[in-house]
Amino acid sequence: MNILKGKIKYTAGKVFDGQFGASINAVITLTNGEDVRVYGKPDDEKLSH
Repeated sequence: MNILKGKIKYTAGKVFDGQFGASINAVITLTNGEDVRVYGKPDDEKLSH
């Protein structure tokens, strides 16, 4: 596992139906400029707040 630093570009928005049930995602810009999308469940406090 890697722990990376970045800034939130787009917060988690609407809940969508994914392969494993309800999901949310957020886009984070890393310090090297790369954008990454992080997926989670709607009740995941790290993504939903």
